[in-house]
Amino acid sequence: MSTEGSTSGLHHDYHDNLYILLRGRKRFRLYSPGDVDSMYTRGTLLKVHPNGRINYEGDETTAYGADLHSDQAASAFSAQQRAEKEVYLASCSQCVTYDSVYGCVAGGS
Repeated sequence: MSTEGSTSGLHHDYHDNLYILLRGRKRFRLYSPGDVDSMYTRGTLLKVHPNGRINYEGDETTAYGADLHSDQAASAFSAQQRAEKEVYLASCSQCVTYDSVYGCVAGGS
């Protein structure tokens, strides 16, 4: 429980919030992420994603908050898996389908 008259400084939250007031009153002032150029921020503004996520210099993320390098690594891994599958299928003349667990599933010859 907070004391009467307590306040929170202007800030932005990265995730959705659920606020439940048990007693008393609370006033919120909500600002659009599009107003960020008119705000005094800590750090140098780099980007505002379409979903409203704000990025500052030195802390760039994807729109949903993931580190950019982890997204790039996941994309590279998926591309590698697709390429390996295509090479394998091309080298296996009896392959009809490819199963990620069992590999080549041979058809009738």
